[in-house]
Amino acid sequence: MTRVVVLGTGGTIASRFSVDHGAVIVSVDGEELVRSLGPFAPTLDIVTKPFCNVGSFLFTFEPASAS
Repeated sequence: MTRVVVLGTGGTIASRFSVDHGAVIVSVDGEELVRSLGPFAPTLDIVTKPFCNVGSFLFTFEPASAS
């Protein structure tokens, strides 16, 4: 069986509109996203790992140093 690890980053896909907050906020965890796949992934061993809880626009990468 193929194992797939889904890293939760709490960004766009995990966001929903919240009436209480009047804005779009992170409100769905990795487990709920995987459950939403339904019959699309019946033969996969899917493991979710929370990594962070930030929007993708906040991700940055340090440039590789020239050695």
